[in-house]
Amino acid sequence: MSQRVGKRTWTGVIGVLSALTWGCGDGEFQIKVAKPAAERPDVRVAGIELSSVSLPDPTPFNVTPFASHESGACSARCSATDQGAGAASVDAAGGGFGWAEFHVGYAFDQLSDHPVSAVIEVAVECAQSVEATAGEPNNIAKATLQFLVRDSNGVTLHRETLAAASSETGNRRWSASEASAVDVVLPPGVGYFVTVAGRAEASAGGTRKSVATVEVKSCRMKVVCRKADEAAAAPPAARP
Repeated sequence: MSQRVGKRTWTGVIGVLSALTWGCGDGEFQIKVAKPAAERPDVRVAGIELSSVSLPDPTPFNVTPFASHESGACSARCSATDQGAGAASVDAAGGGFGWAEFHVGYAFDQLSDHPVSAVIEVAVECAQSVEATAGEPNNIAKATLQFLVRDSNGVTLHRETLAAASSETGNRRWSASEASAVDVVLPPGVGYFVTVAGRAEASAGGTRKSVATVEVKSCRMKVVCRKADEAAAAPPAARP
């Protein structure tokens, strides 16, 4: 079960909000988030106990990878911090192409002897912009921001697009406060990664120029775990 609350403010040229499919397919990011089990905090829930963590205060985010790629006349920049800020921007011209990504999130191991039900809340202050000359082949700018829950076996438990924009539907500048919550059952003996991930991508055809940016100005998360209903029980999985 998930719940979405959002408050948006638009500036500049407004385009249609649309989901994006990147070159890597199905909205996937190039960064494959990973963290050794020895570096993931342990969660253990017994009986009617609750386990709760709030980020980034008092607990800093422990997943903050970022990466970029440039080809030709292109500049790609990205960053992420353990206090919940992240940014990605790409500026392409004259046949150039590039992408930039970041993740801000939390990784932990579920080491109870039973499944737990986790309520995960996320709230972000974010901004995006896409700009490209219309009508020029291969001249496009895209930006997306997603809320992801994955396990250490590579299984995606939740994927939600918080924001997305493409110059194909018009140049656009946008800022927003977005909030969402999801309730997921977490089998024991597995690591979990809860992240907000941003990606910017731009390509410039001919002599044209395209620019894409996505920024998380602040991110807050809360993860509350309790023993799951018996009906949700599942055999423990191997811990990578």
